[in-house]
Amino acid sequence: MLGWIGLAAVGTAGSGPAGSGELGEEGAMSIFIVTAYHLGWTNGPRYLVYVGEDREKALDLAEREMVGRGGKYGLEVARVSNDPSVRNIDTYFPSQFGELKPHENWRLTWFEYVGLKVCVEWERAKTEETWLRAVMFPRWLRDIIVKQRDLARALAGEKEE
Repeated sequence: MLGWIGLAAVGTAGSGPAGSGELGEEGAMSIFIVTAYHLGWTNGPRYLVYVGEDREKALDLAEREMVGRGGKYGLEVARVSNDPSVRNIDTYFPSQFGELKPHENWRLTWFEYVGLKVCVEWERAKTEETWLRAVMFPRWLRDIIVKQRDLARALAGEKEE
């Protein structure tokens, strides 16, 4: 295989033959879920590649998807059993950035949060005093805020002023 990282699956170590829907500790059938994460970010674009009992098929599809996407997506092969609280990363095929496992891009989360807060305050600032009036935003940030506001309005079905 190309570049993949095998991670220990705590509590679901299989003893069945490879590719046969390995059995977990208590004899429960394991399901393998392959998810592609753009740049390895859990809060970015992602999609499902495979769900099934065949581990070898899951690994093969994950590796093919990683190569086929040119390194833009990290592929997680997760093993789940009958216990919904247990989800273990069986194997991870990193994106071109070489992350060890999928992770949240906190900058993206932070800017999304700030963008939403600013859009709300932007509307309030038209009629009342808010903290927004005391802040001088750079032109590029103002343009992004206006774009987010206009997109939110379009999605809500509102007409432009």
